[in-house]
Amino acid sequence: MKSIKLVIVFILLINILLTESFESKNDLVSNNIESIDNLQQPAILNDEEDTNSIEKRQSRPKKSKAKKRRNKRRRIQQVKNALTQLQSQIASIATRLDTLTTTVRPNGRR
Repeated sequence: MKSIKLVIVFILLINILLTESFESKNDLVSNNIESIDNLQQPAILNDEEDTNSIEKRQSRPKKSKAKKRRNKRRRIQQVKNALTQLQSQIASIATRLDTLTTTVRPNGRR
């Protein structure tokens, strides 16, 4: 008799534990479904700060493109300046070589 009572009590305890765990799992699943539904709804922007931050984010690519163009123009200008310096140095070296290679003959002619 005692064993039958123990078995019945044991089965009731297991039943209570299982039903409570299923209820908590169902609550979690329903909460997840509600949160997913909330994520799929579009955000409503009524605040000026939100629109300002969106505009800032949109202007970054434009600023970076302009910065890249400026850097590219600056590098091209630096290369042009270096080329003109090299050309002037080559011209001065050519004139020096020309003066060194010309020899004067004893009768005064070249």
